[in-house]
Amino acid sequence: MGEDKLQKYNESLKIHNIDIEVVKRKVSMLVDFPLFKDGIMNIYVSNEYQHSGLNILRRLNDANSWIRKATDLFRYIRYSVNTSLAYLDKCEHIFTPYRVTEEYKIVFYYVENALFRLFTAWDVLGQLYNHLFDMQVDIEKVNYNKIFQKSSCDFMNDWLERVIGHHEAIDIVKQEYLLIKEYITTEYVYNNGITKGHHKYLMSIRHMAVHREDPHSFSIINSSKRIKHFVDAPQYELMNIAEESVQLYQFITTVIKLYYFEFSGQGLDLGEIQVIKSDDL
Repeated sequence: MGEDKLQKYNESLKIHNIDIEVVKRKVSMLVDFPLFKDGIMNIYVSNEYQHSGLNILRRLNDANSWIRKATDLFRYIRYSVNTSLAYLDKCEHIFTPYRVTEEYKIVFYYVENALFRLFTAWDVLGQLYNHLFDMQVDIEKVNYNKIFQKSSCDFMNDWLERVIGHHEAIDIVKQEYLLIKEYITTEYVYNNGITKGHHKYLMSIRHMAVHREDPHSFSIINSSKRIKHFVDAPQYELMNIAEESVQLYQFITTVIKLYYFEFSGQGLDLGEIQVIKSDDL
């Protein structure tokens, strides 16, 4: 295939402007989150005990537990994306969306693994919001879509007034919540090499994998509303996963900073909080 034809073909696959090294760099920046007090405490404090000191330890312990889970998930995302790219580099044939060969199936195996961990990490963000702002949702029933579908941020008011106090800072925290809500509800659009609505796009692949056709196998199912399902190139899916992972990582980083304000305000010596800066991502 000549260079011009290959360029046009890659444009049809939506991968002509994807730099694999950029994808690698993005996931490499998803470093481990810091744990409060280095995570050395791992204790159970019953809700029956309402002593203020025990309440602080209970909240610190639970915050660390969710942060630790987020770190593990981002490690798996990094590993899955990098492994998928390594197998992709070994593929000898050009990808075709209507016939996924065996060499590409192993690539998509790790794509799906990263995707599963990514949506689990979204639920961890929901758990962190639920815990930080005491939203009173049972942890077994936390669903990030429900956590971030509220029409107002009034549920934050008590915590924000008690911990932050400064009205401009309070507005910034509320804007972050609304930003998350907007991000997960933005419709997917691809136009001239630019993707919007990464979350909706990835969610459609996840839902397809769980409830409908195989998203990574060309197939025709007569009972489906769609006549054909062409498989997107793994480079395109991996780019979306990397972009979304960076965004989710930033959202979780903000929550960790809010915990820091709470715990330091209660007299805990936490030292400098070491988290990745948004400008570095």
